[in-house]
Amino acid sequence: MDNRVCAGCAQAAALKGRKYCARCARLSFRMKRARFPREAINGVWDYVRKYGFVCYYTGMLLELDDLKSPWYLVFDHWIPRDPRKIVITSGVLNIMKSDLTEEEFWYFIRQLANFRRHGSVVRKRKLAYWCRPYR
Repeated sequence: MDNRVCAGCAQAAALKGRKYCARCARLSFRMKRARFPREAINGVWDYVRKYGFVCYYTGMLLELDDLKSPWYLVFDHWIPRDPRKIVITSGVLNIMKSDLTEEEFWYFIRQLANFRRHGSVVRKRKLAYWCRPYR
């Protein structure tokens, strides 16, 4: 009987003769298909082993099966377009953060919350990685 522990999540049993459980095998395939650098892949696995399949930004449990879910696990470049550090998040948050650094993302979340709660003016600021030429 092969009862090896999954090299990805370190929680489930690995598939017989394999390195990963079924869900981690899918995640590994997606990272390899995206051609993430080894250091970024190792960072994702370290995070998954420590916290599980939860969003890096919110701690929310992520959907692993339904690709159409806004909570489906996707990969985010922690710094826009820089492949050295990849984090896991939900599809909806990834769309919201696309061209923002983490600090800029949280700045605008706070600005929007203050506008909603207190009617405060949302203060604009120059974005380091914004590059969307709208027409």
